[in-house]
Amino acid sequence: MAPYSMDGVALITGAASGIGRACAVAFVEEGVKRLVLAEMNTTGLEETSFSLKNLNPEVETVLTRTDTSSPEDVQKMVDTGVEKFGSIHYTVNCAGVSTTSRVGSAELDIEAWDKVINVNLRGVWLCQRAVIQQMLKQD
Repeated sequence: MAPYSMDGVALITGAASGIGRACAVAFVEEGVKRLVLAEMNTTGLEETSFSLKNLNPEVETVLTRTDTSSPEDVQKMVDTGVEKFGSIHYTVNCAGVSTTSRVGSAELDIEAWDKVINVNLRGVWLCQRAVIQQMLKQD
């Protein structure tokens, strides 16, 4: 752990695996004990939460199944975190999808392209917008 300790609440999308899970671990290693973990894969979220609590038994998590391309899901994610912890101080948007085709290739169908854009681009914007609106209320 660093010579300082972070406090506050971290909200992480895509927290079930990969970079999202690694970010959650890094936050806990830096002293964050309250995390809102979001993902469509609830089994992966539970595994991440279990790992974090093994790192520090004082860790509290809120797990929320969230489709980041849905404004309603995103707002519910933020509201759920605020209901539990009172505020949000940090956010990392790692939710993402890919396709089996090469993105942009002639074989990629429009529905697959839309899903990639809606989660990987629109989803980040929706999450940032909702979290920033919440953070502005906190000050």
